[in-house]
Amino acid sequence: MESEDLSGVVEVRGDAIVEVMPNRAMIHATLAEIVNSGGKKYSDAPRADAVEKHRAKLDNKLKDIADELEGLALDADSIVVKNFRMFREPEESSGFIDKGKQVFHTKMSRGISVKVDAIDKVPAVISLLSKSDVSSVNGIEYESSNSSSHGLEAVSKATEKARGKAEAIAKSLQKNLLGLISIREESRLGSLIGNTRRMPSMAAYSSAKLAMDDEEEDFAPNIPDTLKYHATVSAVWKIES
Repeated sequence: MESEDLSGVVEVRGDAIVEVMPNRAMIHATLAEIVNSGGKKYSDAPRADAVEKHRAKLDNKLKDIADELEGLALDADSIVVKNFRMFREPEESSGFIDKGKQVFHTKMSRGISVKVDAIDKVPAVISLLSKSDVSSVNGIEYESSNSSSHGLEAVSKATEKARGKAEAIAKSLQKNLLGLISIREESRLGSLIGNTRRMPSMAAYSSAKLAMDDEEEDFAPNIPDTLKYHATVSAVWKIES
């Protein structure tokens, strides 16, 4: 005769945040070139020779920036080059009026991201980019080089909190906690570092405001004091019935 299962279950959630100091960053920017040759209608295309000329200028800008970054002890691998784009857009002077009356030009752009291996280099890199031919600095992503371990630490602490809740429920029922049946991570917040999408990166992203320093005429990034790695887990424990 089989013994009767006299156990029940309790499902609980646990949340935890691990705060660390950022020690590296990823700066996102855009390079652009305007091609003024060709027709001014939306459907007009620029001349092929003009396209090649301005695309070469865009590539030369990228090379110049890479050379300047070497002076900050950042090698060529520090620049991540994004996709090339070419599109028609209205010239600002023509205003946003009926498309048939607007004056258009062709714009080329290429996004870049600069990996900065030390947080104290960020102001110098921002200053370099703002004084170069970069069209815009779009934002800064602050990270920790130990992102995966901080993420696992947050998961571990969230699991311990869930266990504490399960033990409190079992104690209130004057029952014993018998064992963990299942656990599910419900959310992990944060940026993805490189292509390590399988790694448990947590909340390590901070949007940075770029403020102009009136005296030095340099961009001053707002570097966060801490990064928060947040984990939430849902766990099911077995308890005595």
